[in-house]
Amino acid sequence: MYDLAGDTLSISSEPAGTGLAQRDRVPMSTRLLALVLSPLVCGCVAMPGMPSVSGSGSSGSSFRVPALQPPPPTLTAISPSSAAPGAFVTVILTGTNFRQFDTNVTIDGKGVSIMAFSVQSATEMTTGVTVDPKAVAGEHKLKVTTSGGTTEALTFAVLAP
Repeated sequence: MYDLAGDTLSISSEPAGTGLAQRDRVPMSTRLLALVLSPLVCGCVAMPGMPSVSGSGSSGSSFRVPALQPPPPTLTAISPSSAAPGAFVTVILTGTNFRQFDTNVTIDGKGVSIMAFSVQSATEMTTGVTVDPKAVAGEHKLKVTTSGGTTEALTFAVLAP
């Protein structure tokens, strides 16, 4: 399987070579349908009718496979949205357009880190947040990124000890 997004797919047909008898040649006046499947595009493209060719020669046509951008993710809630220094918490992220194998979670600042995350559905994912025992109390910005874009940041707070 190849990623064809943004590429030009050329399909050509040539009449049967001299090794085939005339009766074995395939008429070239029919339409050719190319089926394009991808996570974002599924379609069938009709190639223009190809003229009959006799003797040696060829006829072909091409079309461009569209490169589509997935919709950007949104982040609407995180729960819990805070933790004490030294804690490890599993945080549930709620939003839209989360994508399996195409999502990343980041958090800014020192003393707080993302350990792992898992996409449950397009609207929910979980992530492990570790708060260093010496982390200073304050707010940190958590974001979700996919190939469609990056969410607005929501706040994850480190509580005072």
